[in-house]
Amino acid sequence: MAFGFENRERNIFRHNFLRSVTFAFRYDAVDLKPFESLIRDKMASYFPRFTQGKDMSYTINLNGNQTPLVRSESGNGYIMISANGLSNIHLNNSSLVLTLLGNNYSRFEEVIPIIESISSLLREIGVTTIRFCSERKLNIANFQSQAPDVTSILKDLIAPNFINDACAFPSMESMSQAMYSFVLRDQTYNLNLNYGIPQFDNSKRPLIGSVVIDIDLGLIKPFNTRDLTNSCTSLNNEVFNIFFGITSDNLKTNLLGYEQ
Repeated sequence: MAFGFENRERNIFRHNFLRSVTFAFRYDAVDLKPFESLIRDKMASYFPRFTQGKDMSYTINLNGNQTPLVRSESGNGYIMISANGLSNIHLNNSSLVLTLLGNNYSRFEEVIPIIESISSLLREIGVTTIRFCSERKLNIANFQSQAPDVTSILKDLIAPNFINDACAFPSMESMSQAMYSFVLRDQTYNLNLNYGIPQFDNSKRPLIGSVVIDIDLGLIKPFNTRDLTNSCTSLNNEVFNIFFGITSDNLKTNLLGYEQ
């Protein structure tokens, strides 16, 4: 249970406002060049469009005077894209990032075969340990509302205990942004959580803007590459628990498609 968010039975939402899902994996550097054909063939059934590109990585070190020095290194990387262009993999010598756009993602179970292929590929190119694994779900919903202020909109979407301080501002009509940002870290997980309304014009009615719920959860304990699917499954369950915990009952009801 990550950061005290209660374990929930996963539901399949009939509706969603998911823009993208990203899985990122970091590992000790390996030389990709000898495996180019293997990489292309291994993922071709999911990502038939294959291109080679340059990847830039950066390290920060302190010199003798304790002055930070930024060094950049260029290395080979590969980009693999699905036939419909809605999913892609960016692979370099020390990381792999899988991105699926929201309209190409309906449930995690459909992604498991891709993750299993990634696990197999990484093992074949010599990656035995995953140093860091993360899942990010970015939800963005546009709105048009006659609500008197933005707090009313937030209360309709976010659980009350996560937005109470918004009611404390005496001049709500002056507000043009209402975002909440938190970073939580323990010995197992790192969570970057952002939600709210990034920009709106409070002087006009109806209020027009977008609501963002951005959940980025990382597993910071290294694990064997063979356990990649299990680790991603665990991460996905925890991300669901967080989304379920911070959203209002009204929003969950609408997403589930139940009658109110």
